[in-house]
Order: sequence, then structure tokens, then C-alpha cells
Amino acid sequence: MMKNRFRGHALARGALSAMLMGAGALAQSLPRATSPEAVGFSSDRLKRLDGAMGDIVARGEVKGMATMLIRHGRIVAVRTYGNRDDANAMTRDTIFRLASMSKPVTGVALMMLFEEGKFRLDDPISKFVPEFANLQVAVGINPDGTPKLEPARHAPTMRNLMSHTAGLGYGIFQNTPGDKIFAQKAPLSAENWSIPGSSCGTNAVGAVPV
Repeated sequence: MMKNRFRGHALARGALSAMLMGAGALAQSLPRATSPEAVGFSSDRLKRLDGAMGDIVARGEVKGMATMLIRHGRIVAVRTYGNRDDANAMTRDTIFRLASMSKPVTGVALMMLFEEGKFRLDDPISKFVPEFANLQVAVGINPDGTPKLEPARHAPTMRNLMSHTAGLGYGIFQNTPGDKIFAQKAPLSAENWSIPGSSCGTNAVGAVPV
């Protein structure tokens, strides 16, 4: 059990390190596979992947992209498509702006805690964050324009939280009543998280209907 735990931690840290390293750094630090077939891939099928990525750029869905395929610690393929800006082609060392990088870091930390038996996937979130104990669900709009709220039918779990199915919004898209309320109340604003050691931030998030 202890051996498996340490192995899991090593895998988690390895995956996180690979994610945080740039493609250029990885390309320089890892050996190349002698062929796709040497690590279990098909050269013909990889051509389909190249075609699919190229089509995305050709349709204008993105200006350009870079891909890297790694298996068993060896680089199988590195490809670039399209442009990185209006004047320059995409290159292997292009620097990208990445968003939501707290999610994989938090996810790795949570899975390490899961391996140690600190929580179960079906534990309610409120077991660890009491502010989520009495969540309300926004199911529509009342005639007077106020949100129509109902108690949640079941408490969102750690599994829901980790799979983005807990109902929590960002307030960005505002295509549901709950998301619109989130945008209006702005529970993630600086003033809700400005008191060291306070639970005012989680209080604010827990008070917003999902």
C-alpha cells in the first residue's frame, strides 16, 4: 500500500512537471522515439491527427497551434500549424498564455490526498467547507424578476467538484439564472478575500445559488 502511494505521488508530480514545462524545454530534454511504431503508434493514423489539427486552423477556429505527442518518455511527434500572430508562423518555441493553471495543480494535490485516504469521492463538499452545507438552486425567475430558488436535492460531492458537475458557475457566460446571480454578487472579488484567516470568501461563494 505504501509503495503504491509513493508511486502514485511520483506519477502525479511527474505529470505536473511535464504539464508546467514548455514544449521547447521538453523537446530538448527528452529523447526521440525511433519511429511511432516503436512506442505503439501508427504512422498512418498520426497523419489523420495532423490532418485534423490542420483543418482546425484552416477553418479559422484558431490562428495556430503546436502539438507534442510523448509516450514512454520519448517524443513521438512535434508539429506546428498556422501562425502565432498576424506576421509570424507558429514555431516550436512559441510562448503561449495559459489560463486555469490552478486546476491541474489543485487536481494533483487532491488526488494525492485521496490516495492518503483523506476524503472519499462521494463525501459532501460541506464536510470540509461547511459554507456549502445549505446550497440553493436557481431554477428560474419569479414574475417580479427575482430568482426562483429551491434547496439542492442532494449535497454536491467531492466527485462533483472535481468533475465540474457541482453546479458552481463563473458568472462569465450568464446563460443560467445561477450564473447571472454569480456575476451580480461577484463572490470572487478581492473584497471578499481580503481578510487573512477569514472565511468571508467561502461564505460569499457558498451563499450564491447554483
